[in-house]
Amino acid sequence: MNNGGPAFPVVTPIAHDGGLDAAIVEDGMSLRDYFAGHADLTLVGADDIEDIAAVLGIDTCDQSNLGKIRYGAAVAAAMRYIFADAMIEAREK
Repeated sequence: MNNGGPAFPVVTPIAHDGGLDAAIVEDGMSLRDYFAGHADLTLVGADDIEDIAAVLGIDTCDQSNLGKIRYGAAVAAAMRYIFADAMIEAREK
């Protein structure tokens, strides 16, 4: 799966004998994670949540308050990554 590469790479130079010999590269979060975090879920209608959950195989068995919160969070997280994948695919065209 293409994660889009690093969203915010950080390069830290390493001083060696008065100069810079090498660097430590930290990738940070992926572009896919960044896009997922910024996905606009207002595009998903409340009436569609159960259908989306069924298609994604998200379990709806636990009807406690906490179970309902976890269910909603699981659907939201899955939808965010669906939007992120679509954004990465659109960048490649």
